[in-house]
Amino acid sequence: MTYFTIFHWISTIVIAALFFGLFLLTVAKLKGQFRLVGILVILIVAPTVEFMAVISLDKKTKIATLERFENKRVLRTEEIVFTGYVVNRGEYTIGTSTLEIKLINHGHATGRVSGTSFYRPNSFWETFFGSDSAKEKNKERPGTLLKSIVVAKDLPAGERRKFKVRFKYPSYFRDVAILTKLSNH
Repeated sequence: MTYFTIFHWISTIVIAALFFGLFLLTVAKLKGQFRLVGILVILIVAPTVEFMAVISLDKKTKIATLERFENKRVLRTEEIVFTGYVVNRGEYTIGTSTLEIKLINHGHATGRVSGTSFYRPNSFWETFFGSDSAKEKNKERPGTLLKSIVVAKDLPAGERRKFKVRFKYPSYFRDVAILTKLSNH
């Protein structure tokens, strides 16, 4: 659930008043097909502007950070476990905090690149007569794993909540780069 602050309500009222005035002006001044087109444009643009205003206000008023964010691999169950705290640093309640975790195999995106990461020499026979099963095996093994998890709901200002996230870790991943992003609504 998205909590509206006083700034959200003020922006909604101001935007609604502006577009209602524009709507009345369009109805009064334009004739025929231009009136219909003007009304349709206003009815399409007004909700878009309101949505963009709410999103930009959410980024400024709902601020959360991660603390003591750690990960551990559990080899017995082939899982990775992320633990930590979500802290509301803003002055308003956060409806949901969503943690997006991206695991990248071989860490190319983070700049850790070696020569064998891109080029592996093959024999002549493997190049021209290689089996399609090796190609299919690479398709079944994605190089990136993306998980999006809600780690906190209804988080009041100044509070923190502990979270624990676990999911399957691909056994073929090596030299993994872990990227995280916290979104608040």
